Amino acid sequence: MNEKLNQRCEQLRRLLVVAPYPLWPPTSGGKIRTIKLSRALANLGFEVTALTPYKPGQRKHFAQGQGITLCQVPYPLFIISHLMTDRPFPYQWLVSYHPGYRLMIKRFVRQFDVIQFEHAAFADLATVARPGCLLSYNAHNVEQDYVLSECRHRGQFVTSLVQERTRQFEELLVQRVQHVFACTNEDRMRLIAL
Repeated sequence: MNEKLNQRCEQLRRLLVVAPYPLWPPTSGGKIRTIKLSRALANLGFEVTALTPYKPGQRKHFAQGQGITLCQVPYPLFIISHLMTDRPFPYQWLVSYHPGYRLMIKRFVRQFDVIQFEHAAFADLATVARPGCLLSYNAHNVEQDYVLSECRHRGQFVTSLVQERTRQFEELLVQRVQHVFACTNEDRMRLIAL
């Protein structure tokens, strides 16, 4: 059994970690978790590339022996989500709108053996992965519940708009991937229920 597993791991060397926000500086639990997990996978011998929106100064932090190759996408519409964050929509919802982004990076995404999604915001990138690519969702939260908690005082219109899109993206991702990693058993049960 271990020999088969080792052979399968040998075939899955090139790993893409998809994060919907710049990973540096690691100022939140999600960023810290993503960086630490990526480093650990690199230490195990995986060729780890992190795909993030562009942020000035981020690259120098990944060149200092972290074992992670950084690919920043200079996609101008991401600026809108940074400027409008929490005014009145949550960042995770805003950043899920990226017209043309999927086509722009399709060729790049297809070179990887494993694609690990850190959030549901880029779920549609799962549709451009090459056949045979292993897809996983590293669920930091039940995204629908988390994003809705950020809408508590923003009115019914914002809440219903955000809830529907977030639910659709998380559902798309859960249906497309082979593995979902939840932080807690409660999150696991909630994802199953949804």
